[in-house]
Amino acid sequence: ADYAFTQAPLLPYAYALADPLLRRGGVGAGGALTALLGLATVALAARLAARLAPGPAAPAAAAAAALLAGVNVYQAYFFTVVKTYSLCALLLTAGFLALLGVRGRRAPAWAFAAGVLLAGAAAARLSAGAAVAVAGAWLLWRRRGPVPVDAIAFAAGAALSLAAFFGPAWLGAREGLRFGLFEFHAGRQPGGL
Repeated sequence: ADYAFTQAPLLPYAYALADPLLRRGGVGAGGALTALLGLATVALAARLAARLAPGPAAPAAAAAAALLAGVNVYQAYFFTVVKTYSLCALLLTAGFLALLGVRGRRAPAWAFAAGVLLAGAAAARLSAGAAVAVAGAWLLWRRRGPVPVDAIAFAAGAALSLAAFFGPAWLGAREGLRFGLFEFHAGRQPGGL
């Protein structure tokens, strides 16, 4: 309500948790926090690759994912600059890992967690909202039985989280939220061909 913010609303809340560190260390501490989130993302990406790879290929898949996500100069920059990239990537990767748990007795709990995490990624960077839609569609497509319990649990986790993340901004500063998420970015488009 008081400041223009051109991204989804989660980043300021997440970084507020490290407020004492950020007050003392300033932008450098913010970069360090962002880098820690980036390193955690690299670790989760390695874990995700290992879980998706067939048995003996798991270690190589984990190493390749860690190298691709962690050593790529372009990606390393985005994992250190104080912006939404590291937080979004961490939540997105954790959400995909949670989706791997959607089987057996605990499938609804994992689906709910995946909904929360992927909605969190969308609340960090709006474009990640596409992952929520794709994951929900995948859960419906792969459903087992007449009632898609996993998809319902996922939708509940995502809906509750989206309401919690976006609700206060929508209720307190609807015009600012709409401008920051849509109108600002649309207005940056150059004219002509």
